[in-house]
Amino acid sequence: MLTAIEGELTYSRCPLPELLIHLSQHMKEPYADLLLQVSSQMEENREADIPVLWKEACTRFRRQMNLPSEVYESLLRVGEVFSYSSLDSSLQLLEYTKKKLDAAIRSQYAEFAGKRKLYCCLCYTAGLFSIIILL
Repeated sequence: MLTAIEGELTYSRCPLPELLIHLSQHMKEPYADLLLQVSSQMEENREADIPVLWKEACTRFRRQMNLPSEVYESLLRVGEVFSYSSLDSSLQLLEYTKKKLDAAIRSQYAEFAGKRKLYCCLCYTAGLFSIIILL
């Protein structure tokens, strides 16, 4: 989603509600609904603070997204991208968020790899124990 937002910000140059609608057409649920809801709220209330609208919408969809807390916090910061008037500032924040998410994914993968080794050892031990009992 972050890469899609980055691409749309860089190349489309259309108004933000239209950008979110366009992005929602390429996203899966619940992210498509999130983008559509933020877009409609922005059109209804043009004076609203965009990061606040983004955070409110993310709060409504948190259960459906089922994200770890680190990733959810990064998602909340994406709303700040839309409030910057400078494209460079927005892209820098998106790049920082992508790096942070990449680090979180790598740590989750490392944790999973360690648990996988443990589970494999337990399975082999249980199998050997079963063989010994059956003999």
